[in-house]
Amino acid sequence: MQFSMSMRLPEEINNELAELAKATGRTKSFLAVEAVKEFLAREKWQIEKIQQGLAEADQGLFATDDEIKALHEKWGYNAEYLHSTLGWKTPNQVHTKIKILS
Repeated sequence: MQFSMSMRLPEEINNELAELAKATGRTKSFLAVEAVKEFLAREKWQIEKIQQGLAEADQGLFATDDEIKALHEKWGYNAEYLHSTLGWKTPNQVHTKIKILS
């Protein structure tokens, strides 16, 4: 079953959507539905990860100092950026579980 919905788009977005529709041979409606699907999937994933992290924190599953130091050593500047962006002064002040990706 399908439903219809109307929305007001800023002129710039409407123009970009029209250009993309023309370039791809798709309708604006098709492209809008695809964009909404991608948005919903991304938001769902993010909410699930946040809920998972909160559940882990409730269980006391935090990163150890050694895990944080390893993250810092592996990613260097990026870790420093995260520390400063999130207000962390040292890796030891991180109070969330961090999975180190290899």
